[in-house]
This record gives sequence, structure tokens and C-alpha cells, in this order.
Amino acid sequence: LLRHITYFYTTRPRFVRRRHKAPALTPILLYLRTWRDTIANPDAPTLPELITQHHAKSLPQCRDLEVPTQWAESLLQKNKALVMIDGFDEVAEGQRQAVSEWITAQMEEYPKATFILTSRPTAYEQDYSAEKVQTPLAVQPFDEEQRQRFVVQWYLCQERLQRGNQLTPDVKQTATEKSADLLAQIENRKELESMAENPLMLNMIAMYQRSYPTERLPRRQEQLYREICKLQLGDRPLAKRVNLPLPAEASQAVLQSVALVMMQQEQTTISEADLLSLIRQELSAQEEQVSAEQFLTTMEQVSELLVKKDDGYEFSHRSFLEYLTATEVLQR
Repeated sequence: LLRHITYFYTTRPRFVRRRHKAPALTPILLYLRTWRDTIANPDAPTLPELITQHHAKSLPQCRDLEVPTQWAESLLQKNKALVMIDGFDEVAEGQRQAVSEWITAQMEEYPKATFILTSRPTAYEQDYSAEKVQTPLAVQPFDEEQRQRFVVQWYLCQERLQRGNQLTPDVKQTATEKSADLLAQIENRKELESMAENPLMLNMIAMYQRSYPTERLPRRQEQLYREICKLQLGDRPLAKRVNLPLPAEASQAVLQSVALVMMQQEQTTISEADLLSLIRQELSAQEEQVSAEQFLTTMEQVSELLVKKDDGYEFSHRSFLEYLTATEVLQR
């Protein structure tokens, strides 16, 4: 969501102001997973220093950018900055007190700026020890109307893409029939209805149903994750006629070992070099003759489990990181 806000503010600022009646602001998106060590340091930079001396230079094609010293300070003082600080829950537990104090201090120092802080509820409620933000907001579960709207639009999008992005009457008819079938299954099974309150889980349910239209939907969340991994690492690549370097079980074993190390190190993002090293270790342990580079390239091309980001790689959602970690622990 913060990436979306940043994109629209930087590419269509007039649309944002006109359509959403939003103030004219310069968006600054800071990932705590990137800057947590810097912020937790006793001699941490101020927010303007972090923006001009560290963050700006880390952006693509901006390594040699010379940012005026007072630029960020001026934005923050004049109510022209939208500072988005993402992922307090991705800060290591031992750093959370220092990071929370730093964030609160910056908010107090620049009260005219607009701040957005995101976090999983548990980390924020338990470990944000400094004064909390003024307006807490939480993602709410889908109600029945939102669930229906999501499924109908999801199937319409999928069918349209499959037919060359043509929105023809038969595309609409197929999408309507498939979405009605899925919604009927969800409404008739209480365990699916509770899972479908979560947008991510509903997306996964729809993906599974579209890929295996004749199979019964999984009854439990753990089963759904297992089937999605099977789909992403086996059946989906085969359907795309992509030659896999490893069977689905072996590929998942590699991802499980990576997930466990990331969880132990309290990371949600991993550098390409570190990721290749972990993959190489697991492939060696399995006595596979596949190169780590080949395995990673295939994962990028055909799987939606592992995603490349500006600062490395991460699992498409933290829930996959947690599922793969738990599976690895149980198998050891």
C-alpha cells in the first residue's frame, strides 16, 4: 500500500490531489528492515540526515545524487513531507525500544509533517515502548459484500488476461460462472468462510480453485498453504512448460532451509549474495547438481513464492515465510 501511495504521488500528483482531495506532499518511503541498524545506533542520524545522506543515495540511479543539505529539513518544517515508515514488526526485538524512541522523537521534532507507520499489531502493541502515533488504524476483515466483489473482480481479471486482455461477453460470462461457484463453496463451508475474511487467504483460495477446478478446496489453512506451494513449485511451472531444475519437494526443501535461517536472523529480506549462499548449501546437502543461480532464476520466472525487491529477495508474504519455517522445523 505504501509503495502504491508513493507511486501515485510521484507519477500522478495532480490526480491524487483532485481525485482524493489529498494535500500536495513529497512522499518519502523508509523501510525499517533497511535502516533499523542505523536508527538503533546510539549516534543515529536525525530524520533529515537519514533522508539526505543515506536514503536518497540508496535509491536506484541516485548513488551520485547531491541532495541540498536543507532540502529535507525544509520539507519537514513546512508541512510538505509524507514520511512513510514501513515494518516496525521487521525490527529485531532487541532494537525495538531504540527504534520506537527514534520514530517518536522525529514525529515530535517535525509535528507539521505527515507520518505513517506500519506494523503487525502484536509487535506494535507489545514492543513499541515510546509514545504511540495519534491515530491507530487496522486492516479489517472482508465482509460478505467485499468478499463477493473481490472474487468477481479477481476472476474477471484472470479470464480477461487469458483471452488477450479482451473484455468480451464470453469472458464476462465465464468469470461470472466461476466466481459464483467459488462463492457458493465458501458460503457452504464455515472453515472456508472464516479464512476468506482475509484478503490474502481469499486470493490463495481463488488461485487454488482456478488451478484445480475439479478438486475440493482444502479444509484447513495449513493444507491450503501446502497445496499452494505444490501449485507454485510443481504444477504451475509444468503448465507453463518450464523445465524445473528440481522436483517440487526438493525445491520446497531449499526454500524451507532459507526461510528458517531468515526467521532465526529476524529477517524478511535477504541479499542476493546471502540467498545464493544458502541455496548453494542446501543443494550441496541434497547432493543436487543444479547451480544456485539456475535455481534462483527459475524461482523468479515461474514461482510467486520468492520475489525480487530493490534491496534483495523476500517471500511474497510473511505467512509463506512462517509456513515454510514451521514445516522445516517439523521435518528436522
